[in-house]
Amino acid sequence: MIAPTLAAVFAAEGHLAQALDGYEPRAGHEGLRAALEEQATAFFGALLAYRRSPDYRARLREPGRVPCEDLCATLRQAARAYVAAAEAAQDQGEHADLERAARRADTLGERSGAAMSLSDRGAVYYLDVDDEERAALCSKLVDVAPFLARALFSSARSVTVTSATLSAGESFEFVRRELGVDMSRELIVDSPFSFRDQCLLVVPDGMPLPSEPAFPAAVADTVAEVIDLARGRTLALFTSYRNLNLTLDRIVGSGHRVLCQGALPRTALIEEFRRDVHSVLLGTESFWGGVDVPGESLSCVVIDRLPFLTPDDPLLDAISERDERCFLTQSLPRAVIAFKQAFGRLIRTATDRGVVVVLDRRILTRRYGAAFLQSLPRVRRTEHLADVARFLDGDAG
Repeated sequence: MIAPTLAAVFAAEGHLAQALDGYEPRAGHEGLRAALEEQATAFFGALLAYRRSPDYRARLREPGRVPCEDLCATLRQAARAYVAAAEAAQDQGEHADLERAARRADTLGERSGAAMSLSDRGAVYYLDVDDEERAALCSKLVDVAPFLARALFSSARSVTVTSATLSAGESFEFVRRELGVDMSRELIVDSPFSFRDQCLLVVPDGMPLPSEPAFPAAVADTVAEVIDLARGRTLALFTSYRNLNLTLDRIVGSGHRVLCQGALPRTALIEEFRRDVHSVLLGTESFWGGVDVPGESLSCVVIDRLPFLTPDDPLLDAISERDERCFLTQSLPRAVIAFKQAFGRLIRTATDRGVVVVLDRRILTRRYGAAFLQSLPRVRRTEHLADVARFLDGDAG
């Protein structure tokens, strides 16, 4: 379980303006909006420059690396001005809107100041860049277990936690530690599906390792081949936009309808994929779970690589400083659970039949690969890509 994002404090100066939109403080504060926008532009410009510099590594490490005192002071001033305007408002709706604007301004100042001063030692603060090349100042709790233990598990007589992907390596140790569960009764229930008959796992031979320069192009070529063998009907899941975009370029014009993350809202893409039996759907992390497409439309799942967090993940970077066994205690179980979620997109009913193709041969060649294989139900395995078509055509061989 990845610790949830507490707040994307604000993203670029445009978001700050939106937070205060429509409520120019009165009585001598006419220049406040201009000051806020000017200071926010400078602040986020400095954040973006720092994020792109070699000095930035995964997360904020030094308090005050980018000064924000002027912006925070002006936000507090804006909050006071909005409170005064709310008190003078005659209309109830305007009063409520102005109070909300005051709270937003106050919260923005408080959270940005806390982030830049690294005030919470239990949190990790980091910079992100969105699709429009705007900087965002973000934070995550490193350990949510104490909060969940106090707010949930210790306040109820009993709590039932159930999911198809809670365990890692036939154990609940990781999720129990992450959730802050001290005592529990545990049960792993076998799937009602006959995976031995319904599913084939393919790990194609000849694939380069993910660390090799040839891997992204090999992913694109192999996904294109799988799609032809499966006659569309494929959900391809990627760990990076680079691999997704290379694959998209490779298969556009191949004769299959291609649905790609970002082209439509997620629910619309999934509905189109379900409706158009021979279409192909390409997605990254948000499509590794929550895609429920029973039947022929989803006959093949392709996974480009084992879903380890990248070394520059801010949460993993912070944990690795505290835990020398971080790979075994954090990286591996997180990746196994994400992998199980992706695998679980395939067989949704007792009559489904399909193939999972994993393009990362580390699942067979590295010692830790056994943890991924052991997390799966018993399925037949092959290293021959041609078996995709044979299996889907009904050859139980």
